[in-house]
Amino acid sequence: MARQASTAREVRRRQLSDAVRQVFEDSGGTYGFPKVWLLLVRAGWRVSVNTVARLMAERGLAGRKARADPAWQTAGSPQLRAAGLHHGRSGPGVFRLALWPWR
Repeated sequence: MARQASTAREVRRRQLSDAVRQVFEDSGGTYGFPKVWLLLVRAGWRVSVNTVARLMAERGLAGRKARADPAWQTAGSPQLRAAGLHHGRSGPGVFRLALWPWR
């Protein structure tokens, strides 16, 4: 049985899928679906953010996770000491305490 010719929707979906992969690879694999979607829209694509999320999930593309506790927020960070915001405290919330001591 011969396969029917691709529909316009299938062609567009393949082109969109390739564009999603290209934006993701250009980001070094760091962008998640919201930023990939934003860049596609800026490039002229008319596409839903959910469609981009689904295409990325189907291809196994996932951006890097944000660090839960960046090193610059820890009590002993050189950046806090250099800024004069180090109070000698340690533990969670040190950065917040250093910037907003009234909380």
